[in-house]
Amino acid sequence: MKVGLGLVKVYLVEGSGCGGCFQEALAALLARPYRRPGVAWVEAPAHADLLLWCGRQAGLPEEEVRQLLGRFHRPWACLRLGDCGAGEKAVLPGREVFVAGCPPGPEEILAALEAIVRGQEAGSSEEST
Repeated sequence: MKVGLGLVKVYLVEGSGCGGCFQEALAALLARPYRRPGVAWVEAPAHADLLLWCGRQAGLPEEEVRQLLGRFHRPWACLRLGDCGAGEKAVLPGREVFVAGCPPGPEEILAALEAIVRGQEAGSSEEST
């Protein structure tokens, strides 16, 4: 699940909601039975390739969301988790994947992450040809 020669670096945001999506995302990224080579959780948006948004965006000031996105070097996708965030305005329009569930399990989260990475790798190889 590598993009180019590096790792896929994921920054996790806990939006509003029950916290279940955040717990499942942590399990997907850190728990031994789910961990995947080529995926790393980072603690600073500036080091991330991908934004993993858990729960709702509602309730957070739009300016705060913009400031968060401004700290990313170049996020190429956003993985949105949880039924409570369905139908909300996109964080990264055109570059978002939504995973339904209350909460979605680690397997569903990793499958969506792998699909995003495959799409990015396909896009990178198309650009270089």
